Amino acid sequence: MNNQFLQFEVFAKNINIDEQMIRYYGHHFLKQFLRGKPIRFGFKQWAMCFAETRFCLHAELYERKQNQAFPVGGFGASVILKHISLVDNPTDNVFYFDNFFTSHALMKNLGKRNIRATETFRYNRTNECPFKTDEEMKAEIRGTFDYRFDKNNDIFAVTSKDNNIVKLLSNHQGLDPIHFVSRYSRTDKKTVAVPLTSCISNYNKYMGGVVKLDWLINKYRIKILSKKWYFPLITNLIDIIAVNAHVIYEIANGKIPFLDLTIARTYLATSSISDPKRLGRPSLHKLTSKGVPEDIRKSRDGHFIERTEGGKQKKCAICKKNARKVPKV
Repeated sequence: MNNQFLQFEVFAKNINIDEQMIRYYGHHFLKQFLRGKPIRFGFKQWAMCFAETRFCLHAELYERKQNQAFPVGGFGASVILKHISLVDNPTDNVFYFDNFFTSHALMKNLGKRNIRATETFRYNRTNECPFKTDEEMKAEIRGTFDYRFDKNNDIFAVTSKDNNIVKLLSNHQGLDPIHFVSRYSRTDKKTVAVPLTSCISNYNKYMGGVVKLDWLINKYRIKILSKKWYFPLITNLIDIIAVNAHVIYEIANGKIPFLDLTIARTYLATSSISDPKRLGRPSLHKLTSKGVPEDIRKSRDGHFIERTEGGKQKKCAICKKNARKVPKV
């Protein structure tokens, strides 16, 4: 299925790679817990999506870290390099990802291959770059930023104070042009203009592909329940296919609500076992009528045979005894 998704990589330029959670509350060794996610318990998978259209290019289940050496930047960097290798012409795209995958060695490797990328980072992965610490940045006013530039590898790094401390690495974007965004100031009790660097502004704009995909999947998720551990993986794949079909339809025919799409109506709008009111085991239909047959009612015996609800046993309808023949009075 991923090979079919990758055929449509020409529809957008900006690609972001992130984690995606598949809801699962049972017992399984692949079950994960991620704090801060809308779905905290379940299976984790890597997803690569277009930022503008939320089209999923590739999805791969996380099968735990293997005991192997990673030549560039550790395990997170290996995930990024693997997904970038799936794209035919990665130099034509711009990649965005978060600080789970980031390292200075990864940005250096991508820069040598002319692959553009922007990512948030952690202080312990900056190759000891002399930045202001979070405590020092919190003492500054909102909109203050501190930046460094690696001339040898063409890597730009900036840390900025907004609602929180933002730290970003980029090998193709810099400080200018400065954008101004509106923020509410509690001190002045009014809306003020806060400066924002170009790379941070673009990161906020193009880092939402997987988040949009998760939002749409969770909004119209298939509600069929099962005790099998692999069933959520199957239903999540069907949901991704539905979202991708919706994106392709909108590109070809214009905007349309997701619920108006034919494939969405098939399993959402029609009455089916996905309706929460119909969940549970269906009741067993009785094979015989409660009414007494006419020939038995007029007979002198007064007893007659009926089957149980499961249809596996025969019993007397009057004395409730198991029997194959009509009991004698």
